[in-house]
Amino acid sequence: MRPRESREIRGRILKILDANYPFPAGDHLISQILTDARYCCSPAEVETHLTYLSEKGYLETEKVKSEELGITRILARLTAAGKDLLEGSIPADPGVTL
Repeated sequence: MRPRESREIRGRILKILDANYPFPAGDHLISQILTDARYCCSPAEVETHLTYLSEKGYLETEKVKSEELGITRILARLTAAGKDLLEGSIPADPGVTL
């Protein structure tokens, strides 16, 4: 994946989470929305972007597992720092295109 596209996807993820703020959204839903927006992004790539944004402090993630259903999901929630980035209250981040 090209760096420019990665930055765009990260910005899109923050916007997805902003629409659901203050509640979390699952990685599966995020992946579906990105696909609908014509971004080719595998589940592993979505997880990589979520990890990057989490390390930057823009979102928090939590892995949830259902033994009964045999599934694992990552729930992501926008943080105050992520909201500030989206609103322009803090300096722009070169790793995220808004």
